[in-house]
Amino acid sequence: MLIEYEVELNRLKSSEMRTPARPAQMFGHAAAGYLAAKPGAGDGVLRYPPQGKEAKRPHAVDSIGGHGRLTYDANGN
Repeated sequence: MLIEYEVELNRLKSSEMRTPARPAQMFGHAAAGYLAAKPGAGDGVLRYPPQGKEAKRPHAVDSIGGHGRLTYDANGN
C-alpha cells in the first residue's frame, strides 16, 4: 500500500493498493482545508454549508453528491 500524506497541512492526499482491482484514490481539499472529494462517496463530491462567521457546523459535510443532504442532531451527530 502506498500512502501520500501532506505533512505540512496534516492531511491525506492519496492512497493506493498495489493491485489492479484497487486503483489509486485521490482526495481533494478545498482552499479552506476541508475534504472536498473522496472516492467511493456518491459521486465523490462532498459539499459543505456556506462558510463565514454565522455558519452552523462549517466543517460538517452538508451533502454528498448522489446521496442527498445530511442532517445532524443538536450534538452534531
